[in-house]
Amino acid sequence: MTKHNKKHVFFEDLHFGIQRYEIHKPWSYPKHGHEGYSEFLYISKGEMVVPLSASRLQLKEGDLVLLRESDVHSLKSSSVLFYNVNFLYEDLISLAKLVDSVDVVKSFYKLDVAPVFKIAGFGKIEIDNQLKLLFDYQRDVHGNTLLMKYLMTLLVDITKDIKYEPIYNESPPKWFIETIEHIEHHIVEIHSVLDLAHLSDKSSEHLSRSFKKFLGMTPSSYLNQIRLEKASLRLTSSNDEIISISMDFGFQNLNYFYKLFKEKYGIPPKEYRKKNGLSL
Repeated sequence: MTKHNKKHVFFEDLHFGIQRYEIHKPWSYPKHGHEGYSEFLYISKGEMVVPLSASRLQLKEGDLVLLRESDVHSLKSSSVLFYNVNFLYEDLISLAKLVDSVDVVKSFYKLDVAPVFKIAGFGKIEIDNQLKLLFDYQRDVHGNTLLMKYLMTLLVDITKDIKYEPIYNESPPKWFIETIEHIEHHIVEIHSVLDLAHLSDKSSEHLSRSFKKFLGMTPSSYLNQIRLEKASLRLTSSNDEIISISMDFGFQNLNYFYKLFKEKYGIPPKEYRKKNGLSL
């Protein structure tokens, strides 16, 4: 696992680093951590999956996640526009003092799982505009000032106006984490929720309650989500027939595969493949 430190992401003589990524095909960034700094990851458009050591975040447009030094994570998406803003913890605390939010900010760093905030309406428009400005003028002499303005806006929003919505309120148990990891690496071997129950040595009912509690979805929905992610990668990295890909990942009904795929990616598998550079 890679550890990124300030030298990797901060600009010379500046207290921050900012990256902007626009993705339109299956993409992933390997597992890594941060050393000496924190990060706000903000989804401007689209969706992203952020697997953490003990959980998995499903981020959508307007979601903002605070990734701390303790949050080892990777990134996955097929269609997203997002920003990473890297900053020093002490800068955030200094600004929090100005808006009387030090205790609230410190509480975010004590949570078991990275906190996620929902930003919508005027707040989203304001954050989008400030991030674009910060990105465009990041190397300008006023870069640090723009960062402080951005962080101050965020602090006011997430501690005063915007409801904090944690996706998880506790860390999943070891057996659940191991089950999720097994699904990620052996999805083709798992054909049903009953297979998962046997694998985890838990009842189907217990399994369903745990998935709802820690991932906010049913085991079947999670399995289909992983199958679709793997299928989308196969579509853009091979010339295998769509029906073959569908069956390889557990979809015996091609129409059902098309239905779920279009719901997730907005277009049918064939069009998705053509859009990303491969054709049948």
